[in-house]
Amino acid sequence: MKKSLIIIVSLILTALNINSYGDLSERQIEQAKSSAKTSTEITLEESSKMSLGSAFIKVIYVAELMCFAEIGRKSLVKPLTV
Repeated sequence: MKKSLIIIVSLILTALNINSYGDLSERQIEQAKSSAKTSTEITLEESSKMSLGSAFIKVIYVAELMCFAEIGRKSLVKPLTV
């Protein structure tokens, strides 16, 4: 029961964390606008490095979620099969 509660709470916190990614404060929006007005250019190589880095972080995040889900499934199924 305790393990199930921990898994449920962690899944709820993860869902809330995913939903909060799109929230930007006014200060962050203003900083983005000011940086967009500068003459600094991002090359294709820098852009590809940024996108690969963010994709890699997302893959790790999904792998962690799958691991937690598998641990939860095993802990829930094991008492039923014993």
